[in-house]
Amino acid sequence: MKFIGIIPARLNSKRLSRKPLIEINGKTIIQRTYEQTIQSKLLDDVFVATDSQEIYDHISIFGKVIMTDKLHKSGSERCFQALKIINQKNTYSENDVLINIQGDEPVINPKQIDSLCNMFINNKNINIGTQGKKILDINQFVDSNTVKVVFNKNNRALYFSRLPIPHQKNNIYFDAYKHIGLYGFKIKIINELFNLKDSNLENLEKLEQLKWLEWGFDVFVDITNYDSISIDTKEDLEVIKKFFS
Repeated sequence: MKFIGIIPARLNSKRLSRKPLIEINGKTIIQRTYEQTIQSKLLDDVFVATDSQEIYDHISIFGKVIMTDKLHKSGSERCFQALKIINQKNTYSENDVLINIQGDEPVINPKQIDSLCNMFINNKNINIGTQGKKILDINQFVDSNTVKVVFNKNNRALYFSRLPIPHQKNNIYFDAYKHIGLYGFKIKIINELFNLKDSNLENLEKLEQLKWLEWGFDVFVDITNYDSISIDTKEDLEVIKKFFS
């Protein structure tokens, strides 16, 4: 089983202008994310997928990059197109796995990526995988910017939401998990996912993974102790800068 890592990156971020090219102590956010990702022991190759010539030229200096269309609705769709371009010579088979790494996480731990890869190695029946981390802070639980995931005894996701789920009846604090936005996809199902019609749940919560659930795809959750720190605001950027000071 082979694993290819693809990092989607677009220049026109809504909340933080030109986010991928913002520098942190001499290196851009996207470069730091790429450099963390290539330290994975299980990824066979790593590419950045972008719709920006500026990002393309920047990545070309130190890494591998694929130009994609501008009209993709999500990072996953951008990764799917990039894989199609990369795999024209069928380097990857239908049972190999695409790992989608978020482009705004410059402190992602390579062991976290390997853990998700191992979930596919240990269970050949998994077609879509992601990660969850136990929530230890009630403020994070009620924060709508933190996506939560509920899953069954077999770690199959039941639902994702920006709301605090599961509901804490009578204020009894039950185990709750933050969704970590790291995804794995068996290549054999990528065309199906790419061609799915819009989903009501996805549109309501603005979470692409709900489309897969609503159309009947199983999403399995790998439990991790590593948190996900993405950069969405200036405040997030200041927090990340402390890691590189």
